[in-house]
Amino acid sequence: MRRFEPPAQLNADRPNADRIDAEAARWCAKLDAAGYAGRSDAIDAFAATDQSFATWIEADLRHRVVLLRLWASWARADRLASLKRPSEAVEPAPRWRRWVGGAIAAALVLMAVPVAGLLIQGEPTTPPTQAIVYETEIGGYETAPLADGSRIELNTNTRLGVVMDDTARTVRLVQGEAFFDVARDEARPFTVTASGHQVTVLGTQFTVREDRGDLHVLVREGQVAVQPANTAPQAAPVMLVAGQRLIVTEAGVRVDSADRAMLDAALAWREGLLVFNGERLEAVADAFNRHNTSRLVILDPYAREMEIGGQFEAANVEAFVRLLETAFGLEVGRVGDSFFVRGRTQ
Repeated sequence: MRRFEPPAQLNADRPNADRIDAEAARWCAKLDAAGYAGRSDAIDAFAATDQSFATWIEADLRHRVVLLRLWASWARADRLASLKRPSEAVEPAPRWRRWVGGAIAAALVLMAVPVAGLLIQGEPTTPPTQAIVYETEIGGYETAPLADGSRIELNTNTRLGVVMDDTARTVRLVQGEAFFDVARDEARPFTVTASGHQVTVLGTQFTVREDRGDLHVLVREGQVAVQPANTAPQAAPVMLVAGQRLIVTEAGVRVDSADRAMLDAALAWREGLLVFNGERLEAVADAFNRHNTSRLVILDPYAREMEIGGQFEAANVEAFVRLLETAFGLEVGRVGDSFFVRGRTQ
């Protein structure tokens, strides 16, 4: 595997590295203010609209590497802030001030924040209820058996809270993806909420993934009712049966069928695998990035549009990038924990 090793870039003195940290932190603030929070394509999308940012990101390979790390930590900071108890909330300092001058150290502190109780909010007059919290780190997998006989399997980088009482069973999916095997209980419907969307069942097997406000639901067994966030409360829910999947985005609601091969591919993460059937390399990179702290970055449009098929170990990104070199003829460079992929130069 080739390495990008220009000594002037990778062995810079500490003052210069501090300058890049500060500059990257300021760009993080601008990305957030421009509405790119949570977007995996934030850096490239912003570069297409801001020439000064595009010039900065292309001037030095370290700019992109540092910004990628800070932007990932920035997103985690937002998620942690959204989970704080009301009594813990304080008026935040301007975000850029918190980051400039100590961006890397701040990122490390954020990763060390202990898990606090997740609050399931009801109506404005209803006191919040303490939930049982389950979470996984990047690359993690956990199974959570519930008191009613149901079971939840958490995919990588997933966080959710569960509240169960005599009348209802409620899960709030804050981030990530989970597979639900729900024990039937006609007296207590089982509801999953994610970014304002609501999925309700009595007993069935299905997955829910929250993706930057979008909702992905796949039904393996039984039937579910989905109430998208942007529909009126009195509107009829979208009904899904086994073998159907639903995606809700800003563009609308899409429902289609999933055959056995598609179902197996979508649920392969439960076995530690990623399965692709002709997906674009850009989407494949996003999938690997959800499961690994190492980042896979596709640098040029030609490589992004390549179609990938096959079965891969979710945690073995290095084996995948070797395949990109040997089987697809792409050039892969590594800087720190990041892999950069592009078409081979002539």
